[in-house]
Amino acid sequence: GGESVVVLSEQFDNNSSSDSNSAITKSTFSNFSGETDKAYKSQYGGIKLGSSKAVGYITSKSLDLSSSFTVQLDACKYSSDGGNITVTVGSQTKTINNSQLPAAGTYTTFTLEFNAATASSTVKIATTAKRAYIDNVVITRN
Repeated sequence: GGESVVVLSEQFDNNSSSDSNSAITKSTFSNFSGETDKAYKSQYGGIKLGSSKAVGYITSKSLDLSSSFTVQLDACKYSSDGGNITVTVGSQTKTINNSQLPAAGTYTTFTLEFNAATASSTVKIATTAKRAYIDNVVITRN
């Protein structure tokens, strides 16, 4: 066995005092330079995914995930919105159920284990209904 290697670490530092209505673009955070939709800066320092009427997502840059890996992220609810958070890499999707998410502004760290993907994989973090918050994403290849 070899050592684990961090292939992506993003703290989403944005110094926003309130949730922003200006969407994050592919150039806002270089680690998340893939397609995004309904992703906004958050009053809690991370990213607000989704809106009152639509799901949201953010996609990483291309990563070498050709061996097993973990995706660690902090997450919490948005008010009383009831959707889950999904993390998808290729054909693999892991779900953080809404019932596991703490109240807005009180992040909990989740660690999701994945089987090997490819040397040019992207990681998509999305909501399944309306909004949720994420922060501090760390992807480690085993």
